[in-house]
Amino acid sequence: MWGPSEEGGGPSEEESLAALGIHAIRIERNELGEVVEMQLHLYSSNEQLVYVKGLAKLETLDLQNCRQITDAGLLHLKGLANLTSLVLAGTRVTDTGMVHLKGLANLETLLLDNTNITDAGLVHLKGLTKLGYLKPFRHPSH
Repeated sequence: MWGPSEEGGGPSEEESLAALGIHAIRIERNELGEVVEMQLHLYSSNEQLVYVKGLAKLETLDLQNCRQITDAGLLHLKGLANLTSLVLAGTRVTDTGMVHLKGLANLETLLLDNTNITDAGLVHLKGLTKLGYLKPFRHPSH
């Protein structure tokens, strides 16, 4: 299995897809064959997000109900400059993890329902000027 490259650039798209294997249950490509949309299997974890950062053209990432995704996993999304849509509904992310999203300048849609994110976590998103749709969240214990 491949790991992130020593140069710090992360895995290539080909290495990322090979490493993600069965965890990627839906993949869509653009006309150039680059991965632009991906949905991960609900048993995916932070470990798989290491490889998502190798998908430089990724625009949509669906992590819905991936209960093993936590704040630590969001760190690997920081370099996804083309990301416009992110689904974190049903993950275990909290207010702490929202700081990792503040650099996603092209993010337009963010779904946070059934997470542990509160108003305090949303403060980290105030600089995301393209964010036009933020699905209201409901704490899973309510």
